[in-house]
Amino acid sequence: MVKAILSIIIILSASFIGYILSYKYVQRPRQIKHLFLSLQLLETEILYLLTPLPQALKKVGGKSSMELNRIFTEASELLEKKDGFCIEDAWRQSVEKHYHFTSLTEEDKEALIDFGMSLGTVDRDHQLKNFHFIYGQLKKQQQSAEELRSKNERMYRSLGVLLGVAIVILFL
Repeated sequence: MVKAILSIIIILSASFIGYILSYKYVQRPRQIKHLFLSLQLLETEILYLLTPLPQALKKVGGKSSMELNRIFTEASELLEKKDGFCIEDAWRQSVEKHYHFTSLTEEDKEALIDFGMSLGTVDRDHQLKNFHFIYGQLKKQQQSAEELRSKNERMYRSLGVLLGVAIVILFL
């Protein structure tokens, strides 16, 4: 009886570890989609509503998902402090500081930093091109994230269960 209960606990624990390892692959496509929507909102605020960039970033941060709102609000706060931060530096610092709290990859981080290099520093037409460029990058990254999710999510979950079963077999 004790062996059966212990076996079930081991299998459930290993399965749970598999689900934890697959979590990042599940969350990344969702977060890229939310990032896409947040950048569309930022585009609207900057180009069409003519909201000043610090205020636009704050508004977008308030409407973004929990994982992404820190990036926008931190950049806004750094710009509002007027401690000598240019837009590019504030955006870069914010992205580098907070992307670790997301499921975004290094490639996603670099795309965001590149986007911030011309954020608010060029005319309206170039800014619009910058937004369309980041949208294209995010669509490609979302497709690759979906492919990785479908492959790795199932693999990690299965490996968790199989590892639990293997441990139980080894100890019996």
